[in-house]
Amino acid sequence: MAVGSSALEPRDSGTTIGTSAAIWGIVSALIAFFLGGWVAAKTAAVAGAGSGLINGLMVGAAIFAIVLWLTGSGVSGILGTLGSNIGDITTVVQEETGGAEEAEAQTEEVQADVEEQVAAIDPQAAFDTVQDGAWWMLLGLILPLAAAGLGGPVGHNERREVIQSGAR
Repeated sequence: MAVGSSALEPRDSGTTIGTSAAIWGIVSALIAFFLGGWVAAKTAAVAGAGSGLINGLMVGAAIFAIVLWLTGSGVSGILGTLGSNIGDITTVVQEETGGAEEAEAQTEEVQADVEEQVAAIDPQAAFDTVQDGAWWMLLGLILPLAAAGLGGPVGHNERREVIQSGAR
């Protein structure tokens, strides 16, 4: 958060730091997942690189489960808030626009603008954008999981370490 806020300037749209922020996010995620896998393997009371790999992968899987839960909770919270306030929003919009007739005329104007913008969309370009985004998302899911999995074997305990710690 400190690095991200230091990179932003007041009244900046944020478009100039996109690549730098992405690189920093990737590097910090890989380091965090690697260290998480290493710590999980090092603190486990089992020996062997295979056990270390499993411990590291479990760290990655647990973090992904938490991220999915937090994302789902956030989206459902936003939708619930909008749904419960839609009547109030409609009332405010109608009061601001001068009534139902004027709101209907503005709705038709907006609908015409939307149809014009939809007609200008290139379906192939939209498909390519979605396809690229899906591949980058897959890579963003696999790389941290691989880093956590790699951290496990690197931090795994040797059999003698497990036996010595159990004898105490």
